[in-house]
Amino acid sequence: MENNDTKGKKGFTVSELEGKAKKYASEIGLAVIFFLTAIFTLVWGPSMKFWAILLAMIFAIMGAVIPNSMMDFLSKALDFVYRERIMLIVTGVVLMIIGIFIPAIIFAFVGLIAGGALSQSMKNKSSAVSDSSDE
Repeated sequence: MENNDTKGKKGFTVSELEGKAKKYASEIGLAVIFFLTAIFTLVWGPSMKFWAILLAMIFAIMGAVIPNSMMDFLSKALDFVYRERIMLIVTGVVLMIIGIFIPAIIFAFVGLIAGGALSQSMKNKSSAVSDSSDE
């Protein structure tokens, strides 16, 4: 006898969706924030696009120049935010509001993190290459 539950199953059950939403809450929240930021950057017009690009590049340069300080700050900020669930929710709501009304600030933070992460990644790669060439 065949199991009818698995044969014709399409999609997710509500409990499976709840489990996925809890598991990937941070990723979903960031995706929503980035989506709103992109949409409202376009809504606010050319001057917001200009400021978004300019601030993203300025902060990317800062992140590339001082990656260790930036990563330390980011680590401390995330420790503070993830301390309590309510703090995480409040931070997400605040970032959504900023993404809607002042999207250039979100672009600046993304630029800062991207510049720092790229700089750290390049340092790690260069040290791995120099270590392998020493052998």
